[in-house]
Amino acid sequence: MSEQIENKPRLFHLSLEGEEIGVSPRLRAIVSDVVEQMVEEYESRKQGVYKLLKAYPNDEGLKEMWTPDKIEAFASGADRTDAVEKLRSTVFHKVSWDDVMAAHQEDPEQAALCLNAIYDRAGEHINGGLMASQALDLHLPFEKGQFSFIRLSFIAEWQPRGGIEASMVDTLAQCYFAWQYWLTRSFQVANNQDTVKEQRAKSKNKSERER
Repeated sequence: MSEQIENKPRLFHLSLEGEEIGVSPRLRAIVSDVVEQMVEEYESRKQGVYKLLKAYPNDEGLKEMWTPDKIEAFASGADRTDAVEKLRSTVFHKVSWDDVMAAHQEDPEQAALCLNAIYDRAGEHINGGLMASQALDLHLPFEKGQFSFIRLSFIAEWQPRGGIEASMVDTLAQCYFAWQYWLTRSFQVANNQDTVKEQRAKSKNKSERER
């Protein structure tokens, strides 16, 4: 998303009318997705309040709390004065559309810059193999190091050209790592675990002894 250079704040308007010139197809697709997600978040928050009011129609406190203006401010994120700071301080992969929308209400330019940074970091996350390793639910540094070594050795060997080949190398590394994992597990079971029949026999004998 780093290719968007001019008029970043204007990309957050809920329409591309008048902005078509100079906007690449890729960027237009990204903007369309952002707009769609923000509108969905807005509608979801608004409907959530209306459902609450409908569930408690005689609650005067709720009626006083949720006036039309307050509902609109809540749904759009305009009631959050620290939204930009929260967006900037939140870990990239934990940023929600609610965070983006609220930050846009406070400062469209800063919100656009933050979203641009998120898309850039997403690319680095994929290129660095972190997305591929996280899919395997690896936790220990040694495990992550093993996967990284396998992946990088495959990349060095195959020299992938472009995104499709790179994703295929990631898939190959994942399959190889998963194969090693399940091979280990199968031998652990074969060498250290009783069969189901043996386990039932042991359980039956223990139950009879306890009687």
